[in-house]
Amino acid sequence: MTCILPGIENAIYPFGQNQRLCIEKGYPSPKPVPLSAIQAGNRVAWPVGPIGRRVRLFDRPPVEEGSVFLATACVWRVAPPNVAALAAREAESGNAESGQRAVVVSEMPAVEVFGLVYTEGMADADYPFTSCFYESAAYSHFRKRHFADYILPSTMVDASAVDLLGIARRSVVLWDAHFVEG
Repeated sequence: MTCILPGIENAIYPFGQNQRLCIEKGYPSPKPVPLSAIQAGNRVAWPVGPIGRRVRLFDRPPVEEGSVFLATACVWRVAPPNVAALAAREAESGNAESGQRAVVVSEMPAVEVFGLVYTEGMADADYPFTSCFYESAAYSHFRKRHFADYILPSTMVDASAVDLLGIARRSVVLWDAHFVEG
């Protein structure tokens, strides 16, 4: 937490009394915890639903026939590709005129999403962007930022904000901006 906006200091932290997510090193508060009691810099858990407007995430553009609704999430920001890495790759290949950079920017725009919750029945569906984003020159710089252990998600449950037991974990993953609706 970085700060509390004026006027909401007395709002109640929703997990202050939750034994698994409390802020007092495993000792839940016996009474509700106001946001003003949380020191700046503390890490806090927050319910995924009320953070912001959720969007629907698909395995391909949602207007295409056969598209599958995989999850919902909140879009955090546009994920800029590493244009320098693409230029270096083009220079290595001796084909600086290939236009790969322009294609990546226009055809593979990525966004960072957080609070991903897979839809019912989609836990074991493939997370569609492991190879095309995290293993590409354009977006591999997000790998360490999103996965400190370097273990990339292969399924939607691996990419989600909560595990099968409902325990919060991963916070941000990449998604193709063309595959977002809402």
